[in-house]
Amino acid sequence: MQRKIKNILKYVNFTIIIVLLVTIFAYAHMSKNDPVTKKLIQGKPVKFAVLLYGTEKVRPEQLDCFLVYYERESDLLKILSVNTDTVVFRKKTRARSFKYSFKETSASEGGINLAVTNFYKDLFEMLGNTFDPDFQITMDYETFLQVMSNSSRIRELVAEDEFHNRDVQCVNQLEIAEEVLRIVKKKTLSSILRFNKHCGFLDTSLKKKSFANFAVHTKFSGAEIMFCDFPVKYAATRVEPNKDALVDFLGTVFYSKTRKDASPIGTLIEVKNASGKPRMAEKTTWLLRENKFDVLDWGNSPALYDKTIIKDFHGRYFETRKIA
Repeated sequence: MQRKIKNILKYVNFTIIIVLLVTIFAYAHMSKNDPVTKKLIQGKPVKFAVLLYGTEKVRPEQLDCFLVYYERESDLLKILSVNTDTVVFRKKTRARSFKYSFKETSASEGGINLAVTNFYKDLFEMLGNTFDPDFQITMDYETFLQVMSNSSRIRELVAEDEFHNRDVQCVNQLEIAEEVLRIVKKKTLSSILRFNKHCGFLDTSLKKKSFANFAVHTKFSGAEIMFCDFPVKYAATRVEPNKDALVDFLGTVFYSKTRKDASPIGTLIEVKNASGKPRMAEKTTWLLRENKFDVLDWGNSPALYDKTIIKDFHGRYFETRKIA
């Protein structure tokens, strides 16, 4: 009897192995023609855009856009947050901000679809048509919360919709992005199932298979976020694109390979006290200098923050992380 049971178990185990091998082979065969998966296998960067817009219930009047450049070699998700208050200059037309134009167009006969099309057209032209995304994801914030329904942290962050300056807004956006990445890494299977469930409600060119492969890759690659702000100039009455800084940023930071072996020693640092407590910048300066960091100056910040913000102006992510 025991011998018979052993033979049955061997047969079952052998059958399971064969089924798994066939499944893996079939999945690999189906995925080899998927452009996103192919880039991940070949070590090439994956580029995509995410556009989120507010509704009457959730973040009304809000418009957020993120361009993501996944640098496969360093496993960095470089996220460029587009300042949608930036004005777009057009010939024979009054300069309007991304946000204003989106709202105006979405309320017209063309609706959301035309507003999204025009938004990306203006944005990509501003970038010199150098960003060619592999896929795009567009949704309103209500749908976003449904997709991320298992995260109370994201609901808390999205509920914060009033920011007294751009830095605070970027910190909020970064925290949302970090929470999304954490969920995809920790709950990969449920994230894939949730995407498949809500995919029909999203305006996206991303295939279910592509998302599944990208999510699994992200889980095992240890991907990190390098968050970047859109280079702009603050004029008296409006926010304008800083064309020279934008070209330099794209060429030397966003599309450029990020070195992992660089040292933070020799990096020039400026410390600002944004806590409201006296002498904090001075104390931090001496602490950094004791650890051989070159602090040029210190002083008080014009705005107060409840978090420490580290800004890197040269795209040296790994050096900056060591300082943090």
